Amino acid sequence: MTNPGPRPATAAADADADLFDRPPAPGDYVFPGDGTRLVIPYPFDFVCHVKARHAGVDVVAMFAKEFSARDRGYYEAAHLAGYLRVDNPRRREGRKRRAPRDDEGTDGGDDEGGMSGMGGTGRMSGGDEKTVEPLRPLAAGERVRHWLHRHEPPVLDHRVDVVAVTDDLVAVHKPATMPVHPTGQYRKNTVLGVLAAERRDLGRLSPIHRLDRNVSGLLLMARNARTASALREALAEGGKGGEPAERG
Repeated sequence: MTNPGPRPATAAADADADLFDRPPAPGDYVFPGDGTRLVIPYPFDFVCHVKARHAGVDVVAMFAKEFSARDRGYYEAAHLAGYLRVDNPRRREGRKRRAPRDDEGTDGGDDEGGMSGMGGTGRMSGGDEKTVEPLRPLAAGERVRHWLHRHEPPVLDHRVDVVAVTDDLVAVHKPATMPVHPTGQYRKNTVLGVLAAERRDLGRLSPIHRLDRNVSGLLLMARNARTASALREALAEGGKGGEPAERG
């Protein structure tokens, strides 16, 4: 098991961070000259919530089943080291969280594949727990964390070219092999990750439509919540067989 090092002391701020709160640095990317873009490995805190199907098993059993790229022995060692843990061992009285449904997906991801549908989010986070909680049955809705050393898969070294910018929208050319947003094993090696690192002047961006990882093409992103909501509603209406938008 690769030791990711101690969790940082900035736990409170980092726990809610996303790509735009704490963006990658341009120096996080490496171009070895073989046509790929790499990300320097980094410590990462993966967070997900226990679904109904996981209730009654312990955190080691849950991860060994859902993330089988690593064997149970790895997760047992991670738990003993405090890297795999239940985030809320003492559930606050009067505060209950709805258990995520088994059909709810996620945009976040652990270092291993196979996490789709886990309801997880990637967090650059911390916390210095002094003790390791003994294994116990999990309850639906609890939050669990996996502090690990993350190695993102490579993508092609093509640039994310900004085609046009307005007050409300940004249009970019998405290269093939690069996901749009954090998903699965990808976080920094994504369109949003690269733009957060290289074009901080654009601010927080929200993709309006989908382009699959292996597809290249024009991608529209909103620069504010109002524009994102309006365009997504328009696309949804168009998908229901409404009148086509007027072309200029």
